[in-house]
Amino acid sequence: MDEFRKLQKFHVDSMVSEAKKLGRQSKDIEERIEEIRRKSERRRSAFQMLNTQIESLGFIVTAVDNVVNNLANIRNLVEEVEENMMELEDLIEEQETEKKILDAKVQFIIHRERRSKDLDNLKEDIKLEHLSKVKQYELSQMEQLKAKQKQYEQAFQKDVEDFVSKGKLPEETVRAI
Repeated sequence: MDEFRKLQKFHVDSMVSEAKKLGRQSKDIEERIEEIRRKSERRRSAFQMLNTQIESLGFIVTAVDNVVNNLANIRNLVEEVEENMMELEDLIEEQETEKKILDAKVQFIIHRERRSKDLDNLKEDIKLEHLSKVKQYELSQMEQLKAKQKQYEQAFQKDVEDFVSKGKLPEETVRAI
């Protein structure tokens, strides 16, 4: 009977030892899972921030479009004012009887039209240059964002492959996070 108790005590001790060992292993696994969860949460936050920044580009484009539309409206108003001024000048010219006053008004109209054309040409040049710069800026921003996104995707895919093949993240990835 004594041997039975020893054998029984041995089995109980070994089961207790095995249970403690399994408890430690489960605690280690739980800590690793929590660490992965925290890293995933940080990455999710980073992706959300990136997504928010990408969404804000639409607002910038809309604002630029509004500025361009406002410039077009201003140009139309300037043309309308110019037309009205020319009509007024025509009426004044018809009413003027003296040749000297008429000649001075004609010279004034010619000078103003030349300046107006110069101004319109300058406005058009500035508008085209502005549109070109805006497009270049937007293209460069999109290229930068695409490059960053591709870099993040490649790093994430490598981490996933490493995790799947090894069951854990590489040490440099864990430190980088």
